[in-house]
Amino acid sequence: NPGKLGVHAYPPWHTTYFWFYGWLHQQACSTLMLCLYAFGCIAFFLYLRKWQPQTLPEKIFYYAFIALAISEPVAGCFVSGNYGILLMCATILLYEGLKRKHTLLTALAWAFIMMKPQVGLLFFWPLVFSKRYKAITFAIAICLLATLWPAYVYHCSPVELILQIPKCGEPYLRFNANRGTYYGLASLFLGPKGIPLWMGGCFIACGIFSYLLRRAPSWSVRLLPVILFFPI
Repeated sequence: NPGKLGVHAYPPWHTTYFWFYGWLHQQACSTLMLCLYAFGCIAFFLYLRKWQPQTLPEKIFYYAFIALAISEPVAGCFVSGNYGILLMCATILLYEGLKRKHTLLTALAWAFIMMKPQVGLLFFWPLVFSKRYKAITFAIAICLLATLWPAYVYHCSPVELILQIPKCGEPYLRFNANRGTYYGLASLFLGPKGIPLWMGGCFIACGIFSYLLRRAPSWSVRLLPVILFFPI
């Protein structure tokens, strides 16, 4: 549509990842994605079985606690079509790739998570402090290559599409800033600079904690700062 940014709410590589949306009727596309979300939830709970307690009361508490913890955001994904469930599954793949030292799996998972840069960029810290330079390079290359297709279709520079990313997210930040969010409070007290200051501060704090945990023997610990910071 005239005046509408080509990549809308997501980065240009997302447009390439989900190009098939345009081939399907809207109802068929929604049904397909809801089935994918349901499969992702089932896979997540099956994956959690490797850490579950042994006794029946502990198992009941374990799964009830997890169900309560994720019920609202998961329900939100089914209602609105947001990608949280897919990001959750991609994060598990990233974790498995790092644990098994599988560079390509790590890169593919991170490149997929980067369709939400406000989440994906946080993973840069544990990756760089653990010297996973190949995975970082491959993931960047995947995102850049995936940008070439929409650049060709829209007849514009790939750099122009990438620079649109902050413009695409800005209306959503302004909308959510009035709904009791952390960066909404930062905006209330600090004015227009509050949101970038809050986001930048969280990014730096995540880097500091990732540095402090860089020698942790388990990747579940090294990734902990990312898991803690991206909700805020």
